Amino acid sequence: MTFTKSWLGYALSPDLIEGHPAVKTLRSQGIEKRGEREYHLQVASFESVELEALNELVARTETETGVSLAEAVLAFDGYGILESTPGTYAYFSPSPGGARAAGDLKGRVVAAPFYDASKNCRDLHLTIGGVDPLALEKPKRGPLKQPFEAKGRLAFVGFDGAAWRHFFWNASKHAFVEDGAIPAEAPKAANEPPKPVVEEKKPVVEAPFLKAEEPKAVVETPTVRAEAPKPVAQETKPAAPAPAAASSIPIPEAPKVAGDSVKPAAEPAKPVVEEKKPEPKSVAAPATPKTVSEPTVIKTLLMPAKVMPDAACAVYLLRTHGAKLYPGVAEAEIVFGGEVPAGKTPDALLKEGVYLVERRGECASAVLSVRLGVADRPELRKLLAYAKRDFEKKGTLSTDPLDRAFGLTGVAMMMNRVYAEDTRAVLEFLVSVFEAHVFDESRRAA
Repeated sequence: MTFTKSWLGYALSPDLIEGHPAVKTLRSQGIEKRGEREYHLQVASFESVELEALNELVARTETETGVSLAEAVLAFDGYGILESTPGTYAYFSPSPGGARAAGDLKGRVVAAPFYDASKNCRDLHLTIGGVDPLALEKPKRGPLKQPFEAKGRLAFVGFDGAAWRHFFWNASKHAFVEDGAIPAEAPKAANEPPKPVVEEKKPVVEAPFLKAEEPKAVVETPTVRAEAPKPVAQETKPAAPAPAAASSIPIPEAPKVAGDSVKPAAEPAKPVVEEKKPEPKSVAAPATPKTVSEPTVIKTLLMPAKVMPDAACAVYLLRTHGAKLYPGVAEAEIVFGGEVPAGKTPDALLKEGVYLVERRGECASAVLSVRLGVADRPELRKLLAYAKRDFEKKGTLSTDPLDRAFGLTGVAMMMNRVYAEDTRAVLEFLVSVFEAHVFDESRRAA
């Protein structure tokens, strides 16, 4: 069954998204969601695709990764706004590791023959307003003041020539099953985000949308004044200026009987103990970094300033085969020409969620293929051999000027010169060449 104008992604409750403060702000400014009230973390869109091919791809991904893709808890902590030809476009971005299943699936879809890179971007995103400029990149451009989590269901929506039809992934049947409409089946997740909305109605507005005044200081001042009257009520008698220099010593001497000064000394100690009890509440806050800092989640790919075939091949391997060993790698931010901090080893960076793609003295793709266990795959043998040859500065062996000019190594060098301000374009070009080659090699093997 062939569908046109279709998309694949994780569907979320419309009420949940529309209830978010940032979305309300956008609506007040006239930025509306186009089309039906369907909200999904988009994995890919298709001009034309066969549902059977998608069924096979998703089923194979579940089998190889051992992870069910039917449902996933999605976390969003960022946003982005684009000014394009159709008009203003706004979207939410997932947090690092907040959309692992979607990222792993996208890595497989990108390598599929029915994926059109000119009609898709690399970044996972949730459309919240305007017309989606499909091919434009949509990286995280700022943090959300009110991050949120929600359960999503893997969905496929496509036009069959007469009507739009909705399908949801059924893990037991290993296929997309038709459903008339996207149900708002996430009441639990929908009930969670409104809590911060009620608590923080004033600082709701996101910085790029409107200028917001945050009257937080007004709320904090009463707590300070409420604590101050306690010592004043207990000690109105010792008004002498001298004892004020040592607050803990003169307090016991305030009673009339001097011999009892030892006993009162024990009594003031009680409130000191009682006032220290609330302190662990504030100390408990540092416990959150332990849960946030997950060293296995890849947040950033650190690339050289110029992208040559070996580094591009490593990125291709990470996207298509690295999700299990390096979670989040498919949605990781790519930084070109970033310097390695002094004293930081590649392993230390990896614990911080940074994968160093190219190391001195190592063929990046060769080392990575061994780690991922794909070095002996027949469809990758030619690609890995070429990447290693390029790493060894051999590139195109032919001495013919045309072969050297239009060989892939020569083309990569030329593109790095011409597109020096858009290094990502060079990377995506090389990766698309590798995707086509591996697909063709896999057909030969079959």
